Amino acid sequence: METEQQKRAVVSPDQLDTYLQAARSSTIFVFLAVCLLTAGFLIWGIFGKIRVTIPAPLVLQDGQILTYLEQKDRTRVKVGMNVETPSQEGSIVYISDTPQHVYEKNLYPVYISFPNPDDISVTSAEIVVKEIAPLSYLIS
Repeated sequence: METEQQKRAVVSPDQLDTYLQAARSSTIFVFLAVCLLTAGFLIWGIFGKIRVTIPAPLVLQDGQILTYLEQKDRTRVKVGMNVETPSQEGSIVYISDTPQHVYEKNLYPVYISFPNPDDISVTSAEIVVKEIAPLSYLIS
């Protein structure tokens, strides 16, 4: 093995080839994979959204579509918030201040409006409380 003094005695560029090793192709592929994952994470962090939702089982009562929420969920929703089903999107039009005894609990009725209420064939929806950009967690 060469000593440290011999390595320092490189005089010409041709001698550099004996001391420099090129990175192996597997190392380059690992480096590129890490770069692609990092770029993908940054793009998702900037343009992606994390949705905070509340599950809302839908009920058709007296020709109106509504859901019942517990007190903790009722305080998180506001009139005008989006309510999504797999087929369409609606909004909250009224939140009752008086609980009703439903499903053996005191729950608050929340009235929902959909553009095509006759097309609602599902019994569950989600109330979108907020959407958060993932990168905002790292910044704040």
